[in-house]
Amino acid sequence: MHEVSLVHALFDEVDRHAADHPGARVRLVRVRIGDASGVEPELFRTAFDGTRDERGHGDATLEVVAEPEAWRCAECARPIPRGAVLQ
Repeated sequence: MHEVSLVHALFDEVDRHAADHPGARVRLVRVRIGDASGVEPELFRTAFDGTRDERGHGDATLEVVAEPEAWRCAECARPIPRGAVLQ
């Protein structure tokens, strides 16, 4: 379950940003997870919930924004629909 290591890296980044604001509390963490990322949003959420207390962010909530796959032609930048057969 690589979601746990991703959440630990996320909290490392959160801690770095929070250090710039002494006394501030992290209330919301918003992440975008792409369809093609290989990350399971529910496993990520479970890892977040299990890690936030031990990292000192027990009040933080997680907002997951689903990011759909998007493909574009390398030559003309025209969007390519999902499942399209290119010739």
